Amino acid sequence: MPVVLLGALTFATGYAVLNGGGGDPEKWNLSLLILGLAGIVCASRADARGVTDRLALWAAVLLPAFVAFQLVPLPPGVLQILSPARGELADALGAVLPPVHFAPLTIGPPKTWHHLSRIVGYALIFLMVRRLARQRPWTAAIPLILIGGAEAAWGLMRASAAEAVSGTFFNHAQFSGLLEMILPFALVGGVGLLGSRFAAALGLMGLAAVIFIAIVSSLSKMGFISTLGSLLVMGVLLVASRVPGWKKWPALAGLAVLLLGVFLAVAPNELVDAFGTTTSDPSGEGRMPIWGDTLKIIAAYPLFGSGLATYFPALLRFQTSGLHFAWVNAHNDYLELLAELGVLGFGIAAALMGLVFYRAARAAVSRSGWETRLLGLACVGGIAAALIHSLADFNTYVPADAMVLAWVAGMAAGLEPLPHGRGSERKVLMAGSGLAVVYSAAWLIFLGFGFNVDAKAEPVFCRFGICDTYGLESTRLLLHKAKAIDKLPPSDVEEFLRRDPAGPYRWEDLGDSFQNAGRTGYARYCYRKADALGPNIPYMLSRAANFHFDLGENREALALLSRAMQADPQYQGTAFSAYAQRKIGLEEVFHHGLPDASAAQAFLHDLLGDKKVAEAGRTWAWILSKNHADDKIAIEYVNSLLETRSYDAAAHAWADYQGAHADGYVFNGDFEADPGRGPFDWRLDKRPGFKISIDPGVAYSGHRSARIQFDGTENVETIDLSQTIFLPPGRYKFQAYVKMDGITTDQGVSFQVLNVTTDNMMGTTDWRLVEKEFQVPANAGLVQVRLFRRRSWKADDLIKGTVWIDQVRIVREERK
Repeated sequence: MPVVLLGALTFATGYAVLNGGGGDPEKWNLSLLILGLAGIVCASRADARGVTDRLALWAAVLLPAFVAFQLVPLPPGVLQILSPARGELADALGAVLPPVHFAPLTIGPPKTWHHLSRIVGYALIFLMVRRLARQRPWTAAIPLILIGGAEAAWGLMRASAAEAVSGTFFNHAQFSGLLEMILPFALVGGVGLLGSRFAAALGLMGLAAVIFIAIVSSLSKMGFISTLGSLLVMGVLLVASRVPGWKKWPALAGLAVLLLGVFLAVAPNELVDAFGTTTSDPSGEGRMPIWGDTLKIIAAYPLFGSGLATYFPALLRFQTSGLHFAWVNAHNDYLELLAELGVLGFGIAAALMGLVFYRAARAAVSRSGWETRLLGLACVGGIAAALIHSLADFNTYVPADAMVLAWVAGMAAGLEPLPHGRGSERKVLMAGSGLAVVYSAAWLIFLGFGFNVDAKAEPVFCRFGICDTYGLESTRLLLHKAKAIDKLPPSDVEEFLRRDPAGPYRWEDLGDSFQNAGRTGYARYCYRKADALGPNIPYMLSRAANFHFDLGENREALALLSRAMQADPQYQGTAFSAYAQRKIGLEEVFHHGLPDASAAQAFLHDLLGDKKVAEAGRTWAWILSKNHADDKIAIEYVNSLLETRSYDAAAHAWADYQGAHADGYVFNGDFEADPGRGPFDWRLDKRPGFKISIDPGVAYSGHRSARIQFDGTENVETIDLSQTIFLPPGRYKFQAYVKMDGITTDQGVSFQVLNVTTDNMMGTTDWRLVEKEFQVPANAGLVQVRLFRRRSWKADDLIKGTVWIDQVRIVREERK
């Protein structure tokens, strides 16, 4: 019997591992069918007599029972008391569907049904492995070690230098999540056999090495942390129980140093870089804001949760970050389970894990046999790895990983053999196995005979928790020759909303269907409800905007798109495309469709990209009036005008943006602002022989001036202090105040505008005005004002000294 049972358990678990974690309904239900049949064959007299053992048994029974209770239809009054948020959804359905007399606690019955079957499967593994572990403790661990070794070897064989190892899984973190729970068994088993079976010990140690290398090669940060963490927990337990007195502390310190050394020695550069990136990211790769939003789900469904596996769409009502992703998991099993099961259901799951961890730890430090202590220690490591990894991932939602965790928990619960007791365990095992067989067989028939795409049969199966909503959608679209779900009649779309009443997308589907049927009042109600269930989701807001656009309600539509852009700036391009397609006037866009400076700047950028010059000009003027401009968008707009040779418009745009910094035709001539921010600003480049900077302590007026320091090492000819300006044809006067200190050689410095230069300035002088009149011919275009020096041909040609420049301006000469 043990051999047959182990074979069935190994096949079911290995099949899930082989098929990407076993999440596909067909693959999972085949595994469940095998588990159910094995449970029926295995059912025999129960052997739970001890208090701790009975608690573990009841915890295993209570969790499936609690999830089943989430599926029980309740009267609206009771639902309002137990879960007001769920009662609100039931009331909302009653406004557009036939009266709802009963509704379950879960907001997504099909999802909860499917995951209930998983919980039953995990419970069966737990109970059967527990019985095996009582009879032959280490025999129950051998299949896990073989599965882990095979998966690790397969992953490494298929490894690519450029990619993380993921084995048969779709995700490298789930791959490492499986191996990290199995590694302690291979490692401890190998150590335990060193004194008696050296060859077997070497084999197990080799498997442990392969598994560890695969975990490291997966480049999973949490996988690596969980592995080292589990080893640390195992080491701490051994030290605390075996090392006496004060000697514990040096031993613990040495253990910590050893594990740190392992990290530094074996972590590949890619993994170290990933850790560095994560530590510099305050959002924890986007997880922490989502965790904050998850707390709001917990507050809305505190006692009974939203229903197992309903994190999405429950999150949509409260989501405020990562809005361009569908967060179907919280990336934290504790928060996700709290949200879905509530305090009561989470307490049951926590009690079960706490009990089995306690059993494993007690066995590891007990006076039992050597094999029992080693297996207890391995169970401690496996459970610890899973618990640590669950802080930042969702491995317990991956069937294969959860099956292995249930397997480890079953071994931990069965470490201490107890006398035979009454037949309660047999009844539980028989009942759970029978349900698993019936449910999984029905699922396989449902899929195998095509009932999932049968418009009449699928709803019948779905009453018993066997649903394929997307298959039914496709079937009904084919029957009605429709291209989208909103083209179906409302009676067909209502079915989808009943199954997923918390999904704003389902309310919008029904709203569009009502609108196409001419029932605008009902459509409005559906869109209002969708808005309440997904107030920050850009896609939902965009659909609602299209609904209002089609009704000619541009103001409401623009307000919705504005909210979408505020929630997620990445949605700006989609909103602007809608404005263009709907031919929304600029004034409407300005007043209702641009919620903030970011959106306004993005809108101008979009117009510039489409070469819409006139619209861009009006938008620029509006942006200036609202103080929404910054250097980046101003430079982009001015450069776009320069590209089209609109020099006058570019100069005026820059002057309008800079305001007080414009002095005549020269910008920032007093150097009171930092140069280098735009096409009409000063250029202060670097060359050998001199240094240009802003002197905050010397000025003709104000507080600052430009300073050029010649170091006496070069015969300088080019001085990179210049500004590009636009001057209309006419006569002008250049003016600047200059101060000099010890300028050497026969060639000092001069200003040049067009072909006109000021006098050569040398020596030492206090502030003095330098002026020069000049003529700008027609079509001169852009003009450059620059400081320059003619090359000296004397023997003493290396210029040294300092020049300060302030109050540079160009004024137009009035005709006489």
